[in-house]
Amino acid sequence: MAQIIFREEQPMLYPGRELSLDERKRRLYHYTSFNSFVRIWLTQKLKFGLVTDMNDTFENSPSVQCYTLDEMRLLDKYLKEKKRYKQISLTMDFDSYTQGCMSQMMWGQYGDKGKGVCIEFDYSKLMKHIKKGVLHDAIYYTPQLPAPPIITKEVAKNWNTFFKQNQKELFFTKKDCWSKENEYRIVSKKDYLKIDGAITAIYITKPKSTECECIEELLHDNNDVFFKCVYQDSLLNVGTYLNICDIEERKKLLP
Repeated sequence: MAQIIFREEQPMLYPGRELSLDERKRRLYHYTSFNSFVRIWLTQKLKFGLVTDMNDTFENSPSVQCYTLDEMRLLDKYLKEKKRYKQISLTMDFDSYTQGCMSQMMWGQYGDKGKGVCIEFDYSKLMKHIKKGVLHDAIYYTPQLPAPPIITKEVAKNWNTFFKQNQKELFFTKKDCWSKENEYRIVSKKDYLKIDGAITAIYITKPKSTECECIEELLHDNNDVFFKCVYQDSLLNVGTYLNICDIEERKKLLP
């Protein structure tokens, strides 16, 4: 049964209603360490990561189907081409109450065990930096991954067409055990994605910390980016959950 809880003095239903994909991706979130956040903020760039560095072992070691000796010879070329593509992983909103910055799992796994930073982006502003050839989509989660592609001589003649036509299976499909990441992915052969003007909020979990003071200084002359705290809250009928408030408000509540 839904309960009424308050976030930033506004009453909200918990848990929230299900969102459409367009609603879920309206805001995108990137969890990172404090040091990485500083580099991102000062350069206004996100670094694409190698597919071989991903946690998902299926993505680290992509497979293909080989039925002939010629196809086996093409395997090495295919794997080298696949590794040229890099990715940026972002988190979408989960429902009308649970924003993408409120994932305890993501804070623990990618946000330096809660000591890092979550950066919020406006989807429409971020998309202005997406150039031709850059692929992007929400991840489709499935209990069974699709069969690996068959690599032929015809495929090897035009890798760009092959990867574009098969992008959903090759870049945007993962096993459903990863579904809690609620991922939106950007894929490119480039090293960096410009993000000028796309950041809308910064979230941390430690409002009384040296990192908090540093971020306040970085945001000092910027009135377009909100600085907020994600913290544990609790109600008798709801239990413990994550909530959001302004950094200064949270500081006042702490001893």
